[in-house]
Amino acid sequence: MTKTALLICVLVSATLFAATKPPRHWKTGTIEATAERRALAGSASQNHIGPYVPYVLQVTTGRLAYAMWLGYGIHTESMDYLVQYLLVKKNFFGKPVRPNVTVHGPIKFAVENGALYLLDEDGLEFETVIMEKRLPEPKLQQPPAASPK
Repeated sequence: MTKTALLICVLVSATLFAATKPPRHWKTGTIEATAERRALAGSASQNHIGPYVPYVLQVTTGRLAYAMWLGYGIHTESMDYLVQYLLVKKNFFGKPVRPNVTVHGPIKFAVENGALYLLDEDGLEFETVIMEKRLPEPKLQQPPAASPK
């Protein structure tokens, strides 16, 4: 009996150990811009609303269904990111949860497996899609001023 209990404990602990994710490597950047857009997700009359049917906040106008996308521009010293978040998280009351961020304010983020994870001011984590990565524009150096004679 004790061998069975020991075996069960080992299997459970191994499963829990394998299921834990490594911690994210958070970096700090600045939110430079935000945008919001409504994208046509399909026709509600045909029950064809695209690949995100059960998760998307659907704004129905007539017979068309829309998905809400939020866009963010994130600036760091080494890279600039343009990301989009599909508004899918909902709170207890079924209302969509938007990342709580401040334009020109600091933001923590992590880039993993082609996705960018935002950590907003409330400590909530949001997975976004990286639309564009680019190196920041180099700063032009001013020539030294001529000394007066």
